[in-house]
Parts: sequence; C-alpha cells; structure tokens
Amino acid sequence: MDRLCKAEILTKLRVVFSSKAFIITRIGVVDVEDITNMKKQLLPLGLRFVFAKNNFAKLVLNEMGVEGYSSSFQGKIVVFYAEDFFSLLSSVKDLTGQYKSLFELLDARFIDEYIDSKLLIRFADVSSVKDLQVQLVKSILHPVKSMIKALNFPAVKLTRALKAVSENKS
Repeated sequence: MDRLCKAEILTKLRVVFSSKAFIITRIGVVDVEDITNMKKQLLPLGLRFVFAKNNFAKLVLNEMGVEGYSSSFQGKIVVFYAEDFFSLLSSVKDLTGQYKSLFELLDARFIDEYIDSKLLIRFADVSSVKDLQVQLVKSILHPVKSMIKALNFPAVKLTRALKAVSENKS
C-alpha cells in the first residue's frame, strides 16, 4: 500500500472517529461481491463504512487521545458510521446477523462515550434516544416503587393497629 493511500485512509478514519456515532467491527475474509452487496444495502440507509487495518485505527484513536476502546482490534476492521446511532446500530445488527461469519462487533461510540460489544448488543433493541430514556426511567422507578412500598408497610400496619385500638376503646 503506497503512502498516499495510507494517508487517505488515516484522514478518513480521523473524520469517522470524530463523528458522534460509529461502530467498529472485525471483519473476516471478504470478496468483491460481499463488499458490493454491503454497499447496496447500506447506502440507501444513509450508512457509510471504511475498511482499515487495525493498526491504522489504533494509531488514529491514540493520536486523538481516546481511551477505553477495545484492545481486541486484530486483522482488518470495518468502521460503520452515520448521523443517528440507533439507525446505525439497527442496520449493523441486521448486517452482522446476515453475514454472521463475516463480522464481529467490537466497539462503538455514542454521545462521546465508548461502548464495548456486550453493552452494544444490549442497545441493539432500542430504536431511539427516547426509548432509551423510557427504559432507564423504568429501571430506576422499579426499585424506588419497591422501596416506597417497604417503607409504607410499617406505617400502614401501625395505622391499622391504632385504628383497631381506638375502635376497641369506643
């Protein structure tokens, strides 16, 4: 690979890694037909991608002072990127499901945070930031409701006991 080509890939990776949403996958052996089919599927969805060697990705991420990304970058990677994280995640999830033997999810970036593959898979069923907020509120409220119920129980019991005592005195 000549210097001009390397410089072009590094520049493209700098732009991609500066974007708000991207997903990094490790990719197996691909042929031209696979790449052509991926382009046909992704471009209408507004998704873009960059093929790169793992050392290029590591170089750019280190250069940008980024910490927290996967240390499991090996071989060739594909970085998918788009404006909307959830449409990106949904499309990449579909794509990685369709080409299971070809892709392995590694890392992602969402709202300036790096996400490992385990958390990324959990996010895969969320369709928007609003859905994510609803799920977070539900997960916070459930223990709060249980705590309120537990705290109310002695008060309710005491109230019933006092009511019974006052009825017996009357």
